[in-house]
Amino acid sequence: MKIAIPFLTALLLVGGFVANGSADVLSKTEAAPGNYCHLRFHAITTESLATNHPLAMGPASGDIIDFYGPCDENPVGQHQIAVQKRDFTHRLQSEYSD
Repeated sequence: MKIAIPFLTALLLVGGFVANGSADVLSKTEAAPGNYCHLRFHAITTESLATNHPLAMGPASGDIIDFYGPCDENPVGQHQIAVQKRDFTHRLQSEYSD
C-alpha cells in the first residue's frame, strides 16, 4: 500500500502539454527495437480526464509519467486516460476512506 500511493501520485502528475494543444513525449528510450520503450511525458490534467479533449499538464507542473511499454503509446490516448482515471480514483479512495 505504501508503494501504491507514490505510484498513483506520479501517474496523476503526468498530465499533458497545454503548450500548442498537443502532448509531447519528453524522452523515449527503446529497450528492444520496435517493441518495448521507456517513455517520459506529462500527465493529463484531472479536469480534462472526463472530456473528449484531454490536455496534458504544462512543463511548470513537474508531473512526469514514466511509462514502460509499447513504443507507440499516446500520452493523451484512451489507454492513458483509463489508467490515469483509475489512479485518480484510487488516490481519492485512499485519502478519504477511514
